[in-house]
Amino acid sequence: MSFLLNTIINHFGDDIVKSVSGKLGIENNMVKTALGAAIPLILTAMLRNSSKDEGREALHNAVQKDHDGSILDNLSDFIPQYDQGAGGGILGHVFGESRPQIEDLLGKSSGISNGQAGSLLEMLAPIVMGALGKEQRSNNLDQFGLQDLIKEAQEESTEKQLRGGGGLIEQFLDADGDGDIKDDLGKMALNFLGNMFKK
Repeated sequence: MSFLLNTIINHFGDDIVKSVSGKLGIENNMVKTALGAAIPLILTAMLRNSSKDEGREALHNAVQKDHDGSILDNLSDFIPQYDQGAGGGILGHVFGESRPQIEDLLGKSSGISNGQAGSLLEMLAPIVMGALGKEQRSNNLDQFGLQDLIKEAQEESTEKQLRGGGGLIEQFLDADGDGDIKDDLGKMALNFLGNMFKK
């Protein structure tokens, strides 16, 4: 598994999952399923944004300035107060006007409401940025190195998802109806990451 995925997943132990469950009113197993869906959604959107020079530079600057990875050491304190954090702003940059559709996709794929999906994404976005910040500092990554880190995690997720069949994901991702989801919003790995959280 890529370092980035491993960093994120390893910080969601049973206690943290239980905290998320209590905060959002979602059963533990559903939290795990939703996390497995939400992580590749965020990573894929980040990868798409960083494919452009200005997006790549903006992501690197944001990670370097505001996300040092310390959030990963304080998740038990962060989760109860996630709505006071930067999650909403991050999602605005990552998803833009597509956020309602993303929340709908996440809700349908994991059995939670759109409101719960939006809250989970707001909670998760700073954590993903923190994981990026931790890897960026540990390996002194420039903007291209950071992009490669995201790409590695996204491609690993994609391979597993495509092997398992996309279903709802393929329908959503193939936005232009050409039958090829690789050129649309994404290449997620809901099955792969979902199974990782359930282990």
